[in-house]
Amino acid sequence: MNNLLYKKGFTLIETLVALSIFSVSIVGIIVVSGQGLNDVNFVKTRFVASYFAQEALESARNARDTNMLTLPGADVEAIWYEYKNKLTNAGCFDDTGCTLNTFSDDYTDIQRCEYDLGCPFTYRGELGIFSYNFGEPQFYRKLKFSEISANELLATATVYWNQGSVQKSVSISTYFFKWN
Repeated sequence: MNNLLYKKGFTLIETLVALSIFSVSIVGIIVVSGQGLNDVNFVKTRFVASYFAQEALESARNARDTNMLTLPGADVEAIWYEYKNKLTNAGCFDDTGCTLNTFSDDYTDIQRCEYDLGCPFTYRGELGIFSYNFGEPQFYRKLKFSEISANELLATATVYWNQGSVQKSVSISTYFFKWN
Protein backbone atom coordinates (compact mmCIF):
# COMPACT_ATOMS: atom_id res chain seq x y z
CA MET A 1 0.00 0.00 0.00
CA ASN A 2 2.89 2.34 0.74
CA ASN A 3 4.27 1.84 -2.79
CA LEU A 4 1.07 3.20 -4.34
CA LEU A 5 1.47 6.55 -2.59
CA TYR A 6 4.89 7.08 -4.10
CA LYS A 7 3.79 6.26 -7.66
CA LYS A 8 0.72 8.51 -7.88
CA GLY A 9 2.38 11.64 -9.36
CA PHE A 10 5.47 13.75 -9.86
CA THR A 11 7.68 14.60 -6.96
CA LEU A 12 8.65 18.17 -6.27
CA ILE A 13 12.17 17.54 -7.61
CA GLU A 14 10.85 16.11 -10.88
CA THR A 15 8.60 19.15 -11.33
CA LEU A 16 11.45 21.57 -10.67
CA VAL A 17 13.72 19.76 -13.14
CA ALA A 18 10.99 19.84 -15.80
CA LEU A 19 10.37 23.56 -15.23
CA SER A 20 14.09 24.38 -15.43
CA ILE A 21 14.45 22.48 -18.72
CA PHE A 22 11.39 24.28 -20.10
CA SER A 23 12.72 27.67 -18.92
CA VAL A 24 16.13 27.12 -20.51
CA SER A 25 14.43 26.16 -23.78
CA ILE A 26 12.25 29.30 -23.79
CA VAL A 27 15.22 31.56 -22.96
CA GLY A 28 17.17 29.97 -25.83
CA ILE A 29 14.32 30.63 -28.26
CA ILE A 30 14.05 34.27 -27.12
CA VAL A 31 17.80 34.83 -27.48
CA VAL A 32 17.86 33.31 -30.98
CA SER A 33 14.83 35.42 -32.01
CA GLY A 34 16.47 38.60 -30.70
CA GLN A 35 19.70 37.84 -32.56
CA GLY A 36 17.67 37.18 -35.71
CA LEU A 37 16.05 40.62 -35.44
CA ASN A 38 19.48 42.23 -35.00
CA ASP A 39 20.74 40.39 -38.07
CA VAL A 40 17.75 41.55 -40.13
CA ASN A 41 18.39 45.15 -39.05
CA PHE A 42 22.08 44.85 -39.96
CA VAL A 43 21.30 43.41 -43.40
CA LYS A 44 18.75 46.16 -44.06
CA THR A 45 21.18 48.91 -43.02
CA ARG A 46 24.02 47.36 -45.05
CA PHE A 47 21.75 47.19 -48.10
CA VAL A 48 20.89 50.90 -47.73
CA ALA A 49 24.57 51.76 -47.23
CA SER A 50 25.52 49.78 -50.36
CA TYR A 51 22.90 51.70 -52.31
CA PHE A 52 24.33 55.02 -51.07
CA ALA A 53 27.87 53.96 -52.04
CA GLN A 54 26.69 52.95 -55.51
CA GLU A 55 24.78 56.24 -55.83
CA ALA A 56 27.96 58.19 -55.03
CA LEU A 57 29.85 56.39 -57.81
CA GLU A 58 27.00 56.92 -60.27
CA SER A 59 26.89 60.63 -59.37
CA ALA A 60 30.64 60.94 -59.96
CA ARG A 61 30.29 59.15 -63.30
CA ASN A 62 27.38 61.44 -64.17
CA ALA A 63 29.49 64.50 -63.34
CA ARG A 64 32.25 63.23 -65.64
CA ASP A 65 29.81 62.42 -68.43
CA THR A 66 28.01 65.76 -68.05
CA ASN A 67 31.32 67.54 -68.51
CA MET A 68 32.02 65.50 -71.64
CA LEU A 69 28.55 65.80 -73.20
CA THR A 70 27.72 69.45 -72.50
CA LEU A 71 30.74 70.70 -74.38
CA PRO A 72 30.36 69.10 -77.83
CA GLY A 73 33.36 69.56 -80.05
CA ALA A 74 35.51 70.58 -77.09
CA ASP A 75 38.91 69.09 -76.45
CA VAL A 76 38.40 65.78 -74.59
CA GLU A 77 41.86 66.09 -73.02
CA ALA A 78 41.04 69.54 -71.60
CA ILE A 79 37.66 68.39 -70.25
CA TRP A 80 39.27 65.32 -68.60
CA TYR A 81 41.88 67.50 -66.86
CA GLU A 82 39.22 70.02 -65.83
CA TYR A 83 37.27 67.16 -64.21
CA LYS A 84 40.41 65.92 -62.41
CA ASN A 85 41.12 69.49 -61.23
CA LYS A 86 37.59 69.75 -59.80
CA LEU A 87 38.18 66.50 -57.93
CA THR A 88 41.55 67.72 -56.66
CA ASN A 89 40.16 71.10 -55.51
CA ALA A 90 37.32 69.35 -53.67
CA GLY A 91 39.75 67.06 -51.80
CA CYS A 92 38.69 63.88 -53.59
CA PHE A 93 42.30 62.64 -53.64
CA ASP A 94 42.75 63.36 -49.88
CA ASP A 95 41.93 60.97 -47.03
CA THR A 96 38.81 62.91 -46.00
CA GLY A 97 37.41 62.50 -49.51
CA CYS A 98 34.59 64.40 -51.16
CA THR A 99 30.99 64.06 -52.18
CA LEU A 100 28.76 65.16 -55.01
CA ASN A 101 25.69 67.08 -53.99
CA THR A 102 23.02 64.95 -55.65
CA PHE A 103 20.34 67.38 -54.45
CA SER A 104 21.75 70.31 -56.41
CA ASP A 105 20.63 71.24 -59.93
CA ASP A 106 24.33 71.32 -60.85
CA TYR A 107 25.28 67.67 -61.30
CA THR A 108 28.94 68.60 -61.15
CA ASP A 109 28.70 70.17 -57.66
CA ILE A 110 31.65 68.42 -55.95
CA GLN A 111 32.24 69.27 -52.29
CA ARG A 112 34.97 68.54 -49.74
CA CYS A 113 33.98 66.42 -46.72
CA GLU A 114 34.59 68.05 -43.36
CA TYR A 115 34.96 64.84 -41.35
CA ASP A 116 37.39 61.93 -41.58
CA LEU A 117 34.49 59.50 -41.96
CA GLY A 118 33.02 61.52 -44.82
CA CYS A 119 30.02 63.78 -45.20
CA PRO A 120 27.07 63.31 -42.81
CA PHE A 121 24.04 61.79 -44.48
CA THR A 122 20.63 61.95 -42.74
CA TYR A 123 17.10 60.81 -43.51
CA ARG A 124 14.63 63.67 -43.88
CA GLY A 125 11.29 62.08 -43.05
CA GLU A 126 9.19 65.07 -44.14
CA LEU A 127 10.64 64.81 -47.65
CA GLY A 128 11.18 61.05 -47.69
CA ILE A 129 14.81 61.44 -48.81
CA PHE A 130 18.35 61.37 -47.43
CA SER A 131 20.39 64.56 -47.61
CA TYR A 132 23.58 66.13 -46.28
CA ASN A 133 24.07 68.23 -43.14
CA PHE A 134 20.58 67.93 -41.72
CA GLY A 135 20.06 66.73 -38.17
CA GLU A 136 21.84 63.82 -36.49
CA PRO A 137 23.68 61.81 -39.19
CA GLN A 138 22.77 58.17 -39.68
CA PHE A 139 25.47 57.57 -42.28
CA TYR A 140 28.73 59.15 -43.39
CA ARG A 141 29.60 58.90 -47.07
CA LYS A 142 32.80 59.80 -48.86
CA LEU A 143 34.17 59.43 -52.33
CA LYS A 144 37.92 58.99 -52.74
CA PHE A 145 39.87 58.94 -55.99
CA SER A 146 43.31 57.57 -56.79
CA GLU A 147 45.13 58.24 -60.03
CA ILE A 148 46.12 54.97 -61.72
CA SER A 149 47.46 56.65 -64.86
CA ALA A 150 46.95 59.88 -66.78
CA ASN A 151 43.81 58.40 -68.37
CA GLU A 152 42.49 56.26 -65.49
CA LEU A 153 41.15 56.94 -61.99
CA LEU A 154 40.08 54.51 -59.29
CA ALA A 155 36.99 55.78 -57.45
CA THR A 156 36.01 54.28 -54.09
CA ALA A 157 32.78 55.18 -52.31
CA THR A 158 32.63 54.30 -48.62
CA VAL A 159 29.62 54.58 -46.32
CA TYR A 160 30.01 54.36 -42.53
CA TRP A 161 27.33 53.83 -39.87
CA ASN A 162 27.06 52.69 -36.26
CA GLN A 163 25.42 49.35 -35.50
CA GLY A 164 24.95 49.47 -31.74
CA SER A 165 28.38 50.39 -30.40
CA VAL A 166 30.27 48.99 -33.41
CA GLN A 167 31.19 51.08 -36.45
CA LYS A 168 30.42 49.35 -39.75
CA SER A 169 31.26 50.31 -43.32
CA VAL A 170 30.74 49.24 -46.90
CA SER A 171 32.97 50.24 -49.84
CA ILE A 172 32.47 49.96 -53.58
CA SER A 173 35.12 50.78 -56.19
CA THR A 174 35.12 51.34 -59.93
CA TYR A 175 37.42 52.73 -62.59
CA PHE A 176 36.89 55.95 -64.52
CA PHE A 177 38.54 56.37 -67.91
CA LYS A 178 39.08 59.38 -70.12
CA TRP A 179 36.79 59.30 -73.12
CA ASN A 180 38.51 59.24 -76.49
